[in-house]
Amino acid sequence: MAQNVFNLSGTVKNESGQPVSYANVVITKTKYSITDEKGRYIIKNIPQGDYKITVSLIGFSDQSKTIAISKDMIVNFTLSESAENLEEVTITKKTESTKLTEEAVTISSLNVKKFKDQALGVEDVLKQSTGVVVRQSGGLGSNLNINLNGLTGQAVRTYYDGMPIELYGGALQLNFIPVDALSRVDVYKGIMPVDIGTDALGGGLNLVPVEQRSDFLRATYSVGSFNTHRFSLNGSHNFNDNISVSILSFVNYTDNDYKMRDIPNIVENLREDGTVESITEERIDARRFHDRFRSSLVEGSVNFHDISWADELEISAMFSRRDNQIQQGTFITGLAVGEAETEATVAVQRIDYKKSFLKNKLKFRYSGLFSQSTDKTNDSTKVFYNWRGEQLVTENERGSEIFGIPIAREGDNTGAAHRLTLQYDITDNLNIILSEFNYGLEIEGEDPIGPRIEIDGEEIDPNTIPSKLRSNVFGAELNATFFENKLTTIAFYKNYDYNARSIEFTRTGITEIPLRTVKDNNNGYGFGIKYQITPVFFLRSSYERTLRLPTQNEVFGDLAAIVPNFELRPEQSNNINLGMRYEKNMANNKFLSIDVSGFVRDQENLIRPVPFGPENSQFINEANVQSAGIELGTRYRPFSNLGLNGSFTYQQIEFGESDEVTSSGGSEGSAVPNIPNLFFNLSANYTLENIFRSENRLELAWNYLFVDRFSVNEVIDLDTANPAFVVPRQHLNNANISYVLPKQNLVFSLAVQNIFNEEVFDNFRIPRPGINYAFKISYSLQ
Repeated sequence: MAQNVFNLSGTVKNESGQPVSYANVVITKTKYSITDEKGRYIIKNIPQGDYKITVSLIGFSDQSKTIAISKDMIVNFTLSESAENLEEVTITKKTESTKLTEEAVTISSLNVKKFKDQALGVEDVLKQSTGVVVRQSGGLGSNLNINLNGLTGQAVRTYYDGMPIELYGGALQLNFIPVDALSRVDVYKGIMPVDIGTDALGGGLNLVPVEQRSDFLRATYSVGSFNTHRFSLNGSHNFNDNISVSILSFVNYTDNDYKMRDIPNIVENLREDGTVESITEERIDARRFHDRFRSSLVEGSVNFHDISWADELEISAMFSRRDNQIQQGTFITGLAVGEAETEATVAVQRIDYKKSFLKNKLKFRYSGLFSQSTDKTNDSTKVFYNWRGEQLVTENERGSEIFGIPIAREGDNTGAAHRLTLQYDITDNLNIILSEFNYGLEIEGEDPIGPRIEIDGEEIDPNTIPSKLRSNVFGAELNATFFENKLTTIAFYKNYDYNARSIEFTRTGITEIPLRTVKDNNNGYGFGIKYQITPVFFLRSSYERTLRLPTQNEVFGDLAAIVPNFELRPEQSNNINLGMRYEKNMANNKFLSIDVSGFVRDQENLIRPVPFGPENSQFINEANVQSAGIELGTRYRPFSNLGLNGSFTYQQIEFGESDEVTSSGGSEGSAVPNIPNLFFNLSANYTLENIFRSENRLELAWNYLFVDRFSVNEVIDLDTANPAFVVPRQHLNNANISYVLPKQNLVFSLAVQNIFNEEVFDNFRIPRPGINYAFKISYSLQ
């Protein structure tokens, strides 16, 4: 006689009553299910009997119930958040409007809240993520470059709250946003979901600002080496259950006057009359003297929740400012920059609206942004400086230090962006997402000393002729789950449309304004699949055909150092990603996770700069670049107070077959410059509870980063390369100690970077600081 079998179903919610997605529901280790976006689960065909049901999810405490099943039953669970919320969790959900989409998409989500009391920048936290290298051209506020899975430069897109960060003007950049201003950083590897991605070659970062509906106020101040000061103030207030206001603000200042070791320096040997007899070069240790950086930002918002005409509505306004001195060009040479400066002022207004219809089957979201910015660049000096800060006798006949010609440009930029997203749940296991992102930018300005073009005998400042850029990215995505949410699939299509117009300032002997228009339209597509073999182990794979559109400066130049290239084509790439993950919560609060992934990329038309004449550069397309790599990430908690983490990356990024000659004689098989092949990091954190017989605690953290040697130009063999262009192996040790006084809402933190004062470098062999310190005080009310 057939045995009676029954179904078990229910919902899993958190303490606030919100559904908990992707939780594991296991019944006596025999059957299991994964909750969907609405927190629902179902386990079918259970024989009659007594069972123990356990629900688990990273970031929550496990909950178990013992029941007797003799009929179809509904059993609900409420999970409590766990205090051991780990600093890096690979998640498969990006927004609540996307049902199971990222089950097939890898996102390493760095929980920045874990680091909010440490005296660190976001770039320091990001370096601890698997497969990510953060390169800078100097100290706090300097130019930043992200290497992600073999991608670099504009191929890796950065978003702030889901919008491309360049829309916020030059006053907002990842490496001068304090950790206190963010709740997390989502690192996308492989597929960029249609509801956030624009044009990217398979990688991106989304900086998610602090968002908290309860009343709170948090202020922090840190002071550190090189006269560095950082202040932040964030807060939120609820007037009732439906209306709240919030503020986010920060201020940064630093002299960045750290010492660089063994760098070249120009020496003038003078005659008795003060004229130059000869010029020689020496090697010295020199302190940076023209690298001051200042930035500030304040953003206020009004938020409406759960009202009749909107599930969520946020209206915000942001004002930010940045100014910084320039200390050197791309490389460290015998000459220093002593007078060139840049600054930017930006105002941004934004609206974000969400509403569900048809009993939550149809979800609508609109995000709109309008920005106005003014940027200034002044590089117009007749003098040279060396690294001792001395003004040289030799006159600067060029009249500039960085650019090929003197400039004193002031530009006005107006930008607008709109993102519209629709999600329709066809069934509980099938949905479709449509996304439309439209972006427009207009640039104009003036330069009283810059280049001129002659039209009918009249000289015209080309900066006064507006440049315009418009891009549109349409995406359609189909998501489906099978076998009680164990199998997740995603398929998508994207269309990229690009239209730009600018003045062709290199034209001569003309009778009308030489406007040039560039248009392009391309398609992308891909799919992903993930299978949850057991509650603690899954496999995933994805393929994407994607592209990255050239930027305004890459096509039209910048009227100073970059020569236009109107034939520049979009970068394209075929990306294959494979991965597996094991994640296990064990008895006595132990935890272990192992994440292994690999990638293969075949890039076409790589956009990169090459020298153009003695002083300028031009962006060209490289015919083919081939990349492959493997990554390993692991986290282990042997007991409650100790966490161990590690990540390892090995990758090869090489030029493939090309009809073009690379910039410095590189050829097929030579490494793409300025990207390391091997790097890994290890970290540990330990907490001492109830210090001095109180509720106070002491938190200790240590991080070690290793980067293997690499070249800043194209080479076949590092062993025979010019040592002056090879970045040596680097060993960087950092430590942080925090003393937490929960009753007083205070935290005191001391960070020591580069503990052993090692010689370390960033992009193009730019020296980084030796040992340096930062002390931080944090005060919170909640």
